[in-house]
Amino acid sequence: MKTQLRNWTLLLVVTLLAVACSTEKKQYVNVIPADASLVASFNMRQMIEKCALSEADTKQLQDEIGKAIKNEMAGNDVDLINKIMANPSESGIDWRENLYVFAMPGGNITGIVVAVSDKSKLEEAMNVLVSQNACKPFKDGAGFSYTTVEEQSLIAYNETTLLVLLSQVSGEVETLESKADEWLNASENTYAETESFKKLVEIGGDIALIASTDILPQQYLSMVKMSLPEQIDLKNIKSAVAVRFEQGKMIMDAENFYTDKTVESMVKEQMKIYAGKVDDTFMEKYPNDAMLWMGINLNGKELYTYLLNNNVLGEKLKSGSLPIDVEKMVSAIDGQVALGIGSDASIPSIGLYAEVNNDDFLQDLSQWKPILDLQKISYGVEDGVFYLTNQKEVSAENSLKKAPWAREADGKLFFMMIDFRSWGGLLASQTRGVEGAVIKMLSEYIDYVTVSADDATHSSLTFIMRDKEKNVLEQWVNAVKKMNGMNE
Repeated sequence: MKTQLRNWTLLLVVTLLAVACSTEKKQYVNVIPADASLVASFNMRQMIEKCALSEADTKQLQDEIGKAIKNEMAGNDVDLINKIMANPSESGIDWRENLYVFAMPGGNITGIVVAVSDKSKLEEAMNVLVSQNACKPFKDGAGFSYTTVEEQSLIAYNETTLLVLLSQVSGEVETLESKADEWLNASENTYAETESFKKLVEIGGDIALIASTDILPQQYLSMVKMSLPEQIDLKNIKSAVAVRFEQGKMIMDAENFYTDKTVESMVKEQMKIYAGKVDDTFMEKYPNDAMLWMGINLNGKELYTYLLNNNVLGEKLKSGSLPIDVEKMVSAIDGQVALGIGSDASIPSIGLYAEVNNDDFLQDLSQWKPILDLQKISYGVEDGVFYLTNQKEVSAENSLKKAPWAREADGKLFFMMIDFRSWGGLLASQTRGVEGAVIKMLSEYIDYVTVSADDATHSSLTFIMRDKEKNVLEQWVNAVKKMNGMNE
């Protein structure tokens, strides 16, 4: 019953979002704690407009919800849900205000924050959950009401705010109750007063997110700390991400920012590994149907020095236990480097090219020549370019220079393209069940994905859809409808 309840509840939320009206409700953001490691803001009004749900779509969703209600709920509860569907303000929730999700350091506690427009109406809606045994009866707290769900979740609300808390650890009810009391009654030292919140508002987007490195679970956090100077406080390494759903594409722009001088110094040192920006020097060597292509411009000597100073890799390099002379090989790189994988053969073609200032490292590769020969992979240095490839020659009109994304790579610090039609189809064929079906569906909608960096602090991830005319959210809605046997 609980699984079905979740399914129709999600459909209900979509319906509410499609038709709800808006009121100003800003106080609810004060519940977000100042020391949250991750805060994400969802512009629900904007996103729903981009979904382009028609009246027919809404009616069809309502019908699906109605079927689930008849199967799962008692008469009085059905009446309330029908009333909410007819007039979303009856839910007591202002679905048109931004929805916030936050997580505490380590990710052990996650919170969802929603604006409340009418406490009494929300209370009536919450009682439906109680009557359906989805949660325990609500209790009175200090200025708020709350209940628990399966010993790992808590739902609380007051006049302005609905707060849902989820713990990764079972039996943490008392901790969640304490946090709900602290955060719902906070009048100062909240996230809304921080510079990070100002940044969150500033970056805009359909979804905006600010996260610090200490959001990582402890086991991963330890690995990160091993590769960084001891004096660095990970909460001072932050990223701001803005997600935009546009016509034919979804863009995720990220900016790293720091409040730690040691980190700033480390980033400056890291920038020395770049010899310049990416250009199309090697694009003519790859077919325009490549499954993957990536380019970067490197200063090999600086790169080796950077690796040597890394707490983890440095020790390995200094030990001399590796079968090749890494310093000789890496230091020879001096300029453009490109890697591509083709999709036109049973054995994928590969092409690695790099501008180098010497060929002294070639002797170290001779030990792998028998294996490379079996794959028909040749290597060498010609006219200052190292090559390792089994690709056939490509004509100018069929090279990557003709690819629709080729110009985007020019002038980037780093650029990578992943052909999702090829990779998605390959992954779907090797994945069973729901996951395989989802991957297959995505490969039918996504054309390719690009990852790029403009400089040390700004990067971007872009999903380009096959349909270049419709907004990507509208396409996702159509995909979900298709999976559920609904008419597009």
